[in-house]
Order: sequence, then C-alpha cells, then structure tokens
Amino acid sequence: MKFEQATAVPSRLRVFLYGHTRSGKTRVAASFPRPLFIFPRNENGEITLAGSNLPYVKVASRDDVKAVLDELLTAHKG
Repeated sequence: MKFEQATAVPSRLRVFLYGHTRSGKTRVAASFPRPLFIFPRNENGEITLAGSNLPYVKVASRDDVKAVLDELLTAHKG
C-alpha cells in the first residue's frame, strides 16, 4: 500500500451540513478555514455562534443568498 501526502488544498470549499439539533454541525463548520455562516433571517441560528467571534449573515430569500454568494465570488476574484 502506498501512502501519499496531500500537498494542495482547494482554495474554496463549499459544504452543506445537515443533521439533528446538537449533532455538531456548527462545531464542524467552525473548524473550516475562513468559515462564513448563512442563517435564515426568521430563525435565531446565530445563537449557536455565541462567543465564537465567527462571521455570519442573515438572509430572507433566495435572492439574498445569491447576493451573498455573488459578493463572496467578487471578493475572491479581486
């Protein structure tokens, strides 16, 4: 068996986590490099980040999500 060394890490990683309440989704996502949390405006999802100093944005529609993603892509290119 040949073991290999991972030398390249993708510059962008998109992940969707799904699971039961308190299953560790936020903890896992918070361990990613440069995480950004996107929460529905009508929920209090940001409470899970209390005390963590992690960035988040609240959205109310698909258009809001698209605007956030467009802004991130523009910033990444710039």
